[in-house]
Amino acid sequence: LGDAVNFLSNNMNASAADVTDIIGRQGGFAKVAGMSTTEIAALATALRTAAPSSEIAATAMKNFTATLVAGEAMTDRQSAIMKRLGFDATELAQRMRVDAKGSIIDVMEALKKLPAHEQAANLRQLFGDEAVGAVAPLLENLGNLRRAFDLVGDQASYAGAMQAEYEGVAATTSAKLVVFRNHLTRLSVSLIPLLSAVNEVTQAMQPMLLRMSDWMQANPETVKWIGMTVA
Repeated sequence: LGDAVNFLSNNMNASAADVTDIIGRQGGFAKVAGMSTTEIAALATALRTAAPSSEIAATAMKNFTATLVAGEAMTDRQSAIMKRLGFDATELAQRMRVDAKGSIIDVMEALKKLPAHEQAANLRQLFGDEAVGAVAPLLENLGNLRRAFDLVGDQASYAGAMQAEYEGVAATTSAKLVVFRNHLTRLSVSLIPLLSAVNEVTQAMQPMLLRMSDWMQANPETVKWIGMTVA
């Protein structure tokens, strides 16, 4: 799933963080609706490319999948719209269990064929007002939905995507650390004359420090009163 999310975010206009957020919010519900984990990632990515925020995309995914698997629990109005689109509610719910990707694409394509002035109203009746903000824009660009599903259609195409990304970042970080280490080396070389001067000063101060230490040990009461006065 991590590889799929990484691959989708690298190839579509949705960040991995947002896709992960959507899956975290409603991925469990979509799983119950019959979708595989990679199909959930694909739908989340497609909805995020259409929605203004990951929160709206997550709500859309929940409402959208809930409607498709509602079966006999659909309202009369929802059931009538589905019949007009060419779907039986119970059969659609059953099909979602075995072919979620095909069911979703077919429903979206059927909605796309409705007259433009009827689409928004039907979307609201089917999926609720909260989901329209993501589903309606996605309906205008079904290519994004198909592309998302196609990207995760072959596991071999995205296997190891997270590891490859990590290696790329690590290589870049490693190169920066090498340059940084080189600068530190140059700085340490430049400080050698200063260190020599510091050594000379400390050596010159040692006799004076020793005399001060001897005096303080010989005059503890005076040192105590000096300390109290300073305090």
